[in-house]
Amino acid sequence: MTKITLDKKLDMTNYDDGEGDSYFVENNAVKFDLQNGKFETIAFARDNNMAIEIASALNLLENESDK
Repeated sequence: MTKITLDKKLDMTNYDDGEGDSYFVENNAVKFDLQNGKFETIAFARDNNMAIEIASALNLLENESDK
């Protein structure tokens, strides 16, 4: 298992869940869009709300790392 550490705090209070994000939710599954018409299932959460939070956090992390 790979351990991920962040060197700065991510503020999700003003996070805009915009289009073009790679991670998305279907029911309670968090999925990753491979941008070629395919996707991979990353995780299953206990409910839809938790899956949305996970996908939002992953998108935020990905967008922050692109800067």
